[in-house]
Amino acid sequence: MPEAQIETLHEASAAYQERCKFKPGDIVTPKLTSIYDHKGIPHVVLEVAPVAIRNFEPGNCYSYSFGSRLDIRVGVLVGGEVVAFWQESWQHQLYTPAE
Repeated sequence: MPEAQIETLHEASAAYQERCKFKPGDIVTPKLTSIYDHKGIPHVVLEVAPVAIRNFEPGNCYSYSFGSRLDIRVGVLVGGEVVAFWQESWQHQLYTPAE
């Protein structure tokens, strides 16, 4: 079990170091190990930030979002409406429809 956890952590580190590999129009979904909701649901990449938005808001240092590197804006259908969020690209993968 620890070996599987270590492998998952190595994969997360590699994805984080890779920087954004997506472009506007790509269909992505949050990875199963991501902090984001709507895993397995298609999202469209609306924008790739030329410079990542960093979150270092005072008083926020205990939040998982403190220090986050928001580099993609994605849209997802929620209740029939497209809702957009800034998120970290390393926590996403290309969407593959379930067969």
